[in-house]
Amino acid sequence: SFCARQELLYIPAQVKRIDHIQHSYKCQHCSDEAPADKIIKAPVPKAPLTNSLGSASLIANTIYQKYVLKVPAYRQEKDLRRMGLPLDHKTVSNWHIKVCEYYLSSLYELL
Repeated sequence: SFCARQELLYIPAQVKRIDHIQHSYKCQHCSDEAPADKIIKAPVPKAPLTNSLGSASLIANTIYQKYVLKVPAYRQEKDLRRMGLPLDHKTVSNWHIKVCEYYLSSLYELL
């Protein structure tokens, strides 16, 4: 016989920086024979928004907080700063606008 107990564990939110490094390769032997050879680059994951630090998970979380939990952008900014991420509320709002333009505009046109 044994006694078991269950509990729920809360893991607070955390933000991590992930560096995506892209290596470029060129065959020196091939470039001597054909100088017009292209440089080959290793693939890297595509960013959800061009020239943005926001990952898909971070952007999705800010959208969830704004539209489901009704947390305004300025309060999200304060919360992100407490976690060590100095993002302006204008940046977060621009993410929402760009996500709608890039990913949801075709869906909107079908309605």
